[in-house]
Amino acid sequence: TLRVKEPAQVRQPGRKEKSEEAKPAQTIETAKPTTLPTEEPPRPNLLAKADSLYAVAVSKYTAGELAAAKAGCEEALALYKNANSNAKIGKVQRMLATILFHQDVLSIAKQMFEEAESMLQRAGEREEMALATIGRARVFVEQKKSDEAESMLKQTVAKNPEGNAAAGMYGLLSSLAVISGKTDDGRQYLQQADRQHVRGRDAMIDMLLEIARARYDAASGKTAAEMRTELQTAVARAGDVASSLEMKYTIAELASEYLNRTAQPRFQRNPRRGAMQSGQRVEAVRSEAASKGFTLIARKTSELPLR
Repeated sequence: TLRVKEPAQVRQPGRKEKSEEAKPAQTIETAKPTTLPTEEPPRPNLLAKADSLYAVAVSKYTAGELAAAKAGCEEALALYKNANSNAKIGKVQRMLATILFHQDVLSIAKQMFEEAESMLQRAGEREEMALATIGRARVFVEQKKSDEAESMLKQTVAKNPEGNAAAGMYGLLSSLAVISGKTDDGRQYLQQADRQHVRGRDAMIDMLLEIARARYDAASGKTAAEMRTELQTAVARAGDVASSLEMKYTIAELASEYLNRTAQPRFQRNPRRGAMQSGQRVEAVRSEAASKGFTLIARKTSELPLR
């Protein structure tokens, strides 16, 4: 018996075997790209409300209403923190620190100035950061740490020697130099300050330079009456109540120092009259500062030798 071999089936192109048709198509899963967290942009309505609160707080500070200014700054700061706005957080912190400085809460003011410096540095706000540095240096001065203040100011102004904030640093350095008996250094710092100063841009800077000039003039031999006339002119154009009070205090301080150092010619026949008039001016400054909540100036004025 012959067996006939059946021809092998030839697979035609494009045709699938049954076994292949039964298999479901395989899905290849690929790794999903990792999404990095991004900083949420500030919400416009939140910033607008914070800006409004801060603007009102600044106007209250300018008018010498420290309690209202502080409350407004605290509200604005909370909103700015929610909006992650570093520049504005630092700016409000500087204002709050300045208010605390005037209220004689020096340790907390120093800490807040430091926080403001850090925040403003991160935001790239060099001028605002320098203003916060001046504020911290002024705290050191009031804490009887003038050497630390001088060192910090010199380091900062060496990095940023130009601009209105630099003028403020030179002005404060001039005052510190004159107080320590370095009159020539005080004159040189004052000249550098004048080259950088833009009058009217910042009331605190204007005030620091007026006081530095008055201190230098006092050390150079001007009478108390001459210095008082110059500073009273500066008081009249002061940009805010705080600057006005600080210059009034300086008038009283320099007059007090002058009367203790030498008798004024017009009071030689009656030196007690000079002391009495100086004491009246001192008391007027103390009373005004105390009534407006400027506790630091009120305390310093009460400590002057002639009242």
